[in-house]
Amino acid sequence: MQLNQITNLFRQEIVQVDSLNFKLHYQATAAIFLFASLIVCKGQFFGEPIHCTDIPGVSNQVVDSYCWVHQTFLVPSKSTDQAGIDFAHPGVAPDVFQGNTVDIKRQRAGGRPGVRPDSVDIKRQQVGYYQWVGIVLFLQALCFVAPKFIWRTIENNRMLVLIQHNLKSPVPPSGDRNIEVTRLAQYWASSRGTHGFFAVGYLACEALNLVNVVGQMFLIDRFLGNSFMSYGIDIIEQSMKTPEERVDVLSEVFPKVAKCTFRKYGYSGQIDTLDTMCILPINVVNEKVYIVIWFWLVCLASMTTLYMMYLLAIILGENFRIQIISSKLSRPRPSKECVVAAVYQGEHNWIERLGDWLFLNMLFSNLDQWTNSQILKRLNENQSSFSQC
Repeated sequence: MQLNQITNLFRQEIVQVDSLNFKLHYQATAAIFLFASLIVCKGQFFGEPIHCTDIPGVSNQVVDSYCWVHQTFLVPSKSTDQAGIDFAHPGVAPDVFQGNTVDIKRQRAGGRPGVRPDSVDIKRQQVGYYQWVGIVLFLQALCFVAPKFIWRTIENNRMLVLIQHNLKSPVPPSGDRNIEVTRLAQYWASSRGTHGFFAVGYLACEALNLVNVVGQMFLIDRFLGNSFMSYGIDIIEQSMKTPEERVDVLSEVFPKVAKCTFRKYGYSGQIDTLDTMCILPINVVNEKVYIVIWFWLVCLASMTTLYMMYLLAIILGENFRIQIISSKLSRPRPSKECVVAAVYQGEHNWIERLGDWLFLNMLFSNLDQWTNSQILKRLNENQSSFSQC
């Protein structure tokens, strides 16, 4: 995919062949994800995304690189108690309890034989998805652009070729306008019944937008450990509580402090296992990015659902379609029978009639009301039964 093909999507098109809802997907949403990917990658590859405490005999850069590549981890059971008393930071605690916590260890061991009361392993939660955030955001941006490329292939610039001259101007030379109006009327009269695939392709791409945005939400939820769906709701709920009752829900998804286990050979050749605590500044950026993304995707999914309901009303309601065409004509508007005669032909099936309406609606959306009325008038002048229109 060439870079200029992507940048062209964000330019104002001469001829409009899709809806505002469509543009929210391949322009607004793709821009949000691309910008977020750029911010995250800048902090990840051109900054210092991780800082770990010193380990004797090992360079700090080595420890930072090791823990970044081999991932950090949390202790989930130590995320809801009181910081500074039960643990140093949420999720940061020894993964083997020792010393003065025998009662807790025995309780976790369940009194089972063969389990030592002075050493009980605690389940770890690996935290490594932050390494892939920038790449995943970029791939998601491409997913939001994909339906537009599919629709562009189906449409194949037919509308742009048809509207060769600028008929949007209210005062073009009268001779040029009459020639263009006649040409468009003749084209429409000869092409009715050939736009069934056009309608199916457009409606399929609009439906794909809804499938894509909902699918992306589930993908992010899976990527972030099944915590994205309630991400924004949890934040709102916590913000309504008093400071004493609040829990940092963001630290469970994007921890700012985590642990890392570093292994090296000691002086006698044995393997030394050392724990280090790592600070993850990159997650400060990640959590803000996904807050914005959560609210935007929820709004986008809601708006797309409403728009699909609007399209469903168009598909099922032929009278509704005629009213939409009539609204694009200048006053005094022709009768319903005149509009129906210009849009449809009786021998066409349901898909062909829907395709004819969709194509004519896109054509009229790119022209002014007076020109639309002149095209419809020329069409009906060629039909003797509707010459009075």
